[in-house]
Amino acid sequence: MSHRRGTTLRSEGPPSLFLGHADALALLEIIHGCVHCESEENLRRLFFKLQGLLPFEHACAVLGRRDDRGDVVVEHIVNVNCLEQFMNECKECNYLQRSALAREHFQSYGLKFWVEARRELGQPTELVSMALDFGMRSGYTLGSKPLPAARHGSMFCLSVPEVRRDERTETLLGLVVPHLHLALCRLFDGQRSGAGGVVLSAREKDILQLMMQGKSSWDMSVIIGISESTVNYHVYHVMQKLEAINRPQAVAVAARLGLVEVN
Repeated sequence: MSHRRGTTLRSEGPPSLFLGHADALALLEIIHGCVHCESEENLRRLFFKLQGLLPFEHACAVLGRRDDRGDVVVEHIVNVNCLEQFMNECKECNYLQRSALAREHFQSYGLKFWVEARRELGQPTELVSMALDFGMRSGYTLGSKPLPAARHGSMFCLSVPEVRRDERTETLLGLVVPHLHLALCRLFDGQRSGAGGVVLSAREKDILQLMMQGKSSWDMSVIIGISESTVNYHVYHVMQKLEAINRPQAVAVAARLGLVEVN
């Protein structure tokens, strides 16, 4: 992402899409909070700040993975503001572990719209049926795959009264989720320090530090004195080594592994 003149924030999605000043400041505040998240209550507060950007009714965060048989293993669940009865029934009946949607999620980790997921699954599963019973008819599911040297990926579920399928919504979700994943891992995933076997060259570390400052590829080319295509070459290899899907996630992973200094 790129922060220019203190007024706009550019996503790693369509180059024409810029976030406004208010959105950018709110997003940066959430990202800063993710880096310093130390408790479940801190994490819940981050979600409540997110409500100002993307209104939602209920939310929960899950740290989990698929085992060798393809079944879902749930490590931790943070209930942000879902009804306790709903969460208790999910846990008691292992609905999440048995959910086809969860199995697919912990393989792809991509953005899923619940309506489309229900259509793909055909007959509603127990989890989907119960969510409908509790009035959670539409929403989003999105997460991040495990960081290097970590075992678990994340799944964030947001129930909304009306799905907004537009560039702003998808961009905001894509920008904030890698940092929420970082915060969730800081709380529960156990491995909180060490580079996990990731080795970066001096140039790649310079690139990461500039990425953390929000510099674009063109900005970095001017600062370092190399071509923009060479910058993109280094960015690509940094993302590969960190197993990141975009630049914000690369920065989040690097911060968690101690590869960049975070003030």
